[in-house]
Amino acid sequence: MTSNTSKLYPKTYKPLSVGLVVFSMLGVIFSQSFFPLLAQATDGQAVNIALNIAKTARNLTAGENTFSDSVNASNNDRLRWQIQINNPGNTTLSNVFVRDVLPSFLYFINGTTKINGNFSGDGITVGGISLGSLYPGYSHTITFETTVGPVLDNNYILTNYAYARADQISEKNDSATVYVSQPGAANLNIKKSVRDLTSGQVLPSTYLIANAGDRLLFSLGISVPSGASAVSNVRLWDNLPAGLNYISGSSRVDGVYIGEGIVSSGLNLGTMYASQTKTVNFEALVSAIYSGYYDSRTLTNYAYVSGDGVPQRSASAQVFVGQTTAISNTPVTPSATLTKKVVNLTSPNGTDTDNGATAVNILEYTITLTNNGPGILNNIHLTDILPPYVTFQTVDNGGSYDNLTNQVTWYCGSLANGTSQSFSFRVTVQAVPSIGYIIKNIASASADNLPLINSNETHTTFVAGAVKGAAVKAVTGSDNFSRNLAVSVIGNFFTLGRIYNVSFS
Repeated sequence: MTSNTSKLYPKTYKPLSVGLVVFSMLGVIFSQSFFPLLAQATDGQAVNIALNIAKTARNLTAGENTFSDSVNASNNDRLRWQIQINNPGNTTLSNVFVRDVLPSFLYFINGTTKINGNFSGDGITVGGISLGSLYPGYSHTITFETTVGPVLDNNYILTNYAYARADQISEKNDSATVYVSQPGAANLNIKKSVRDLTSGQVLPSTYLIANAGDRLLFSLGISVPSGASAVSNVRLWDNLPAGLNYISGSSRVDGVYIGEGIVSSGLNLGTMYASQTKTVNFEALVSAIYSGYYDSRTLTNYAYVSGDGVPQRSASAQVFVGQTTAISNTPVTPSATLTKKVVNLTSPNGTDTDNGATAVNILEYTITLTNNGPGILNNIHLTDILPPYVTFQTVDNGGSYDNLTNQVTWYCGSLANGTSQSFSFRVTVQAVPSIGYIIKNIASASADNLPLINSNETHTTFVAGAVKGAAVKAVTGSDNFSRNLAVSVIGNFFTLGRIYNVSFS
């Protein structure tokens, strides 16, 4: 028995052999898991693995055109929710997964889920959606819609949570709140946004990525909904988190200096009435403690408002602090082009930018945004104000139409370097003051890192009768070729002059 054991495990080498095997196995595991990260760190970068999530909403029934982390609503109102996922680090995230848990009294509307403006399956509230890999600096925007109620209580609060995780990151969450009120009751709404003045950010948002020393502008919108009762003793205060330092003398109410109470004892805005809004701005600096900081930290700034008979409401804005590289902290500002085309769907004619139309013709406008680089365009915002003498019909790619401003709007997330995205909407031509009237239209676009740019202008000339390319019989209702030809030529007189630059004088 002793001799057999000695053959299998020689006494001299048994402890050494077992130790070498274990050490070798640990070495393989260590090299496969640690060395890839070490390689990134020794390539002039500090490894930063990060995932951010921001949840907001807007009330479509109330005509809101901006997202916020809190909204007012009544029973049966239609809400659009937005979940923004971004990777501010320098490591690709694998198997990114997002889910949303709807509270009671919020009911999902089938067929409304979109990822980066494109329709997707409706799994976001019933299990979740897989987004695959998320590269450094990239983001995804998910939207979906719900209806509210019926809720019988006044000032009922609904909180909707969204969650995101990846193989390298444990699950994180963010929420947006709905304050449900009954018609005629006293009510207040609060919206909060932030803008990085140092980086030249154009549009405010509910979250941003900042560096140490950046100067930030926080904006608070306090309003009383239309049809609500007046609210007395409206009180507003803001709690700056550690890492954000208030700039003395920067507080303003509707542009007028108001003192320093916003971040200490608070402000009393007095009595506010239905449909009234007050805007409060103040500035803060990102603390120098984050200088040279290569991890990611989230600074959440909460603001609160209340009034007589109205419970406390809150809104927040998030500041993600932390650099992704030790080499350079210079922001990359992409350039972009915005092009616009028009097509007469009823009677195709002319070019991509100049054509003719008559009453009840349907025009389709297509806007294409191209990121010429370098870098990614973040939080893209497109707008198009409809020209006179057309009526809105439809819009695609997640856009919305506001009949009060006569404007079509898209919020489009991010656009990678060297890529393009197109957006379309349709209108119907109305009767115009005179033959030869030109319907002109342009579109505009901006992003967090892109100043406002305009597209080219399109022209549609109003003509009498049929336009170039229309069926001859449709002009007169007759099969007499000579008569139809004469009427058609007269009807196209002004169109030809506009499209082909022909002078008839």
